[in-house]
Amino acid sequence: MEEKCKSKKKLSQKLKALKNLIPSNNGDEVKTDELFKETADYIVFLRTRVLILQKLVEIYGNNSENNEHDVLL
Repeated sequence: MEEKCKSKKKLSQKLKALKNLIPSNNGDEVKTDELFKETADYIVFLRTRVLILQKLVEIYGNNSENNEHDVLL
């Protein structure tokens, strides 16, 4: 019985850590299945963002000396 309680506590801690990694629209309590959906959506968002940034590097190059279209940050 004690082992089961430890497993639930461990799972609860991991879900809390995951919840802290995923940006949320509000601070409401999120069900586990909704948390997994939000996590998957966030992974797709991040992957898309990386692909866009890779394409921008291809277009504008990564060598600022040879590039007339440098973006100032």
